[in-house]
Amino acid sequence: EGDSFFVQRDDIWFPREEVKKYSVSKDENKKRIFILGESIARLYPEDMLEKELSKYFNNVDVINVGMGSYDSYRIEKISKEMVQFKPDYVVLIIGNNDGSSECYFGMRINSIIERTFQKNIIKIIENLKDTNIIFYDSPYNEFFSPIDIIENIKKRIVISSKFS
Repeated sequence: EGDSFFVQRDDIWFPREEVKKYSVSKDENKKRIFILGESIARLYPEDMLEKELSKYFNNVDVINVGMGSYDSYRIEKISKEMVQFKPDYVVLIIGNNDGSSECYFGMRINSIIERTFQKNIIKIIENLKDTNIIFYDSPYNEFFSPIDIIENIKKRIVISSKFS
């Protein structure tokens, strides 16, 4: 819609969520922070994060593009699309929708899934090479508090995993 964009989702967590619009043109005096990932990202309280970050930045938009049941393949596609909106930071919360070590038709597929996940993560990082990425690669181990993210943004630390 002209010079604005919005994230529209109709899902089980927020069935009639109000659609918030953002300007495509980025105000250079405003920090734009995207939360990208699967359901754990989707449920992340962006309003609380925005309120806390306002203590450190004069003007901030936190835009949550997380979606339930998405895996790294879909998230990589979203990361390509996000680049046009010039994020300053991307909080990437990803990992628990890319399979497990279960057997499928008698074959162990965990190593294939793991390699695919790693390739998708590398593509996401390449897509977002001009922004700061705060990367949590094991969201099923703990729920990340906004304080973790705020501390990393304040320190300008990028957390990422290295793949061989």
